[in-house]
Amino acid sequence: MRAPLGRRVLAFLIDVGVAFLALLAFLAMGYVLGLIADSAIVVIAQMLMVLGGSIAFLGYALARDGIMGGRSVGKKALGLRVVKCDGSRCDLVSSGLRNISFIIPVVGVVELLLPVVDAEGLRLGDKIAGTQVVV
Repeated sequence: MRAPLGRRVLAFLIDVGVAFLALLAFLAMGYVLGLIADSAIVVIAQMLMVLGGSIAFLGYALARDGIMGGRSVGKKALGLRVVKCDGSRCDLVSSGLRNISFIIPVVGVVELLLPVVDAEGLRLGDKIAGTQVVV
């Protein structure tokens, strides 16, 4: 059964929060390093923390639906899952395909509106990856 749009949006917001917390954790580590010492090595370590946080944020944003069998943290919390059109679990490749559009600013806005106007309630990413969110 197709998942209700409201639950999908709430799951997405939870997942954005998880990704943001991962980014904040890395930034906090960099901040603490700056409090402990003040040297060129610390500055390099802080830059690596920013890079690591960015990778963690983007990595989760892209892979979130493929890392736990189609259930990101937000989807699991709301009893949703992503499946392929054949009913199998969403894998990392499908997750990346369905979520990469959120990284492209203009396409990301369209992605938020498309499920409302699409007869099947699918986002562009779902159509490209051959996936859908179900209860």
